Amino acid sequence: MRDDTPYRERPASEIEHERKCMCSIFAAAPPVSFIYEAFGGIGKTAQVLAERFPKVEVLSSETDAQCVKIYNDSRPTKRISCIHTDAQTLLSGIRQPPNKWGASLDFNRFTLMDLEGRREGKWKVDLIAAVMERKPAWIQVTDSAIRYLHLNYERYGCKNTPKAYHTKLGHAFNKRWGLELAAVNHYFAASYLLLTR
Repeated sequence: MRDDTPYRERPASEIEHERKCMCSIFAAAPPVSFIYEAFGGIGKTAQVLAERFPKVEVLSSETDAQCVKIYNDSRPTKRISCIHTDAQTLLSGIRQPPNKWGASLDFNRFTLMDLEGRREGKWKVDLIAAVMERKPAWIQVTDSAIRYLHLNYERYGCKNTPKAYHTKLGHAFNKRWGLELAAVNHYFAASYLLLTR
């Protein structure tokens, strides 16, 4: 998938794999009262978040108007909503989040190369940095390197195993923002990381 592939066009099997991975990593997430969600898609992650944190408020951004409609029509509670806007604009409007809050950044395409300065990934790193300035309790990041790790592991400077790659990625997040890799899960297309402060 490209950065602009609409979530509504993703195969059902991929959405189910993602849901299972999200359930796994969010089980390790400390409770929060508010979650900022970038790239809300059709709301599947929000449904997992609502199950994990029944009283949480989720505010999501999505640039695909059809996805926003699907998201809001299927939301499990009125405390969860998706706005038709880009992720940075929504985040900029959140001036003072509560003391305990989390962020979910479900990137279509993100890898260690973005953290290491790849030009096309600058906006992603800028978004993560803007989230971290607001001091969330945790942040979830979706990474897409796993699908082609067997071709690119040498570029990442690690062995050809998911564990080696995730460890290296966790170190990069720690070095830049002091985050600890609290949980990780993956399937053939993506890895899901929960990072805590």
